[in-house]
Amino acid sequence: MKNLIISLLATYIFYTQFCVIEMPYLMPIVVLMIWGFLAEIDCYIEDFKTTRKRGEKLQRKIRRLA
Repeated sequence: MKNLIISLLATYIFYTQFCVIEMPYLMPIVVLMIWGFLAEIDCYIEDFKTTRKRGEKLQRKIRRLA
C-alpha cells in the first residue's frame, strides 16, 4: 500500500510539473483507475468472506466428528 501511494504521488508530481496534459482528458482515466481499485478491493473482501464461511463449516464438521 505504501508503494502504491508513493507511485501515485510521483505520477502526480511528474504530470503536474514536467508534463503538460489537459485534465479533461486525464480525468476519465483516473476515474477508471479508482473504479478498478475499488472493484479489486470488493473482490478481495468477497473472497475473504467466502473463505471464512468455508472454514467455519469445516470447523463444525470437525467438531461433529470428534
